[in-house]
Amino acid sequence: MLTFSFFKNYLFSKRSGALIRIISWICLLGITVGVASLIVVMSVMNGFNESIRKRLLLTKPHLVVTGDIAELKKYRSELINKNVESVDLVENQDVIVRTVDGVFGGAVAKGMETQQLKSLFKRLTENRMGEEGSFMLMEGAADLNEGEVVLGVGLAKTLNVYEGDQIVVIPPEALLLPPGVIPFYARARVKAILQTEVPDVDSQSLYYNINDGLPALHRSRSRAQELEVRINNLEELKYYKNFLLQQGASVDTWEDRDRAMLFALKMEKFIIGTFIGLSTVITAFSILTVLVLLITQKRKDIGVLISMGLSKTKTRWLFVRIGVILSFLGLGSCLTLGL
Repeated sequence: MLTFSFFKNYLFSKRSGALIRIISWICLLGITVGVASLIVVMSVMNGFNESIRKRLLLTKPHLVVTGDIAELKKYRSELINKNVESVDLVENQDVIVRTVDGVFGGAVAKGMETQQLKSLFKRLTENRMGEEGSFMLMEGAADLNEGEVVLGVGLAKTLNVYEGDQIVVIPPEALLLPPGVIPFYARARVKAILQTEVPDVDSQSLYYNINDGLPALHRSRSRAQELEVRINNLEELKYYKNFLLQQGASVDTWEDRDRAMLFALKMEKFIIGTFIGLSTVITAFSILTVLVLLITQKRKDIGVLISMGLSKTKTRWLFVRIGVILSFLGLGSCLTLGL
């Protein structure tokens, strides 16, 4: 009761003096705004990071296994027995894309089976269902025949091509052939344009059917074959990675491949949280100023309390509790404001 009486009558009442009253309000508002800002910013950053993580997991495999075709087939049969969500053999290679207007651009050509393409497009469509301005794929976009491809929306904008336009896909080694040798290339028609909202994917992806989509690329020596694995439970990611490493496989997780971006996001969150937290701590130090001014101004009242039997220890704890109450008032206000 004595603590609350002091808090009420010596901090915010007219008897406390204009200076102490003003500084007390500044402390209260400073802590409120500082901690509320910290809560809001951290909530926004967490939501932003989760949104990026979700988009990456929609478009990229959880595990990527590299090796020769015989090893990949062996790992594939072992993973199928592990009851994973999907295990697909894909082709990857860097290519040069040329349009009929003579515009050139670089791309990453990815050969996938029809069922894998359907699963990818289904995940993207379901994720964007009902979103304002959502980009919907045409029905049957995953059923790619010979000479048909799907381009990322960023790559399509760079090349200035649309659905139905013709393009030429050229492996990079075809440009290094000796004079007189005709370079090999693949002609293709853009069947659909894909938007994933992942800049790396949208700006450079070219999808085709791995079986007979672009037969000319099978001659390319830069073509790399990989296993893309999606698991049912991401908490088991480390288990599957260790299992494949024990089999002698070369394996990367989605976190390994996007380590730089994930580290940048964590660092951004840490730095922003640290600076906002420091501003709140600096504001909290002003509470000490209030207590010092209060003790200096009310020396006579404190002397009366001591003469009435209040010990120095209890007097010290009285002002500590006043500071704690002032802090918790600010925290309570900030929680109400921030949440």
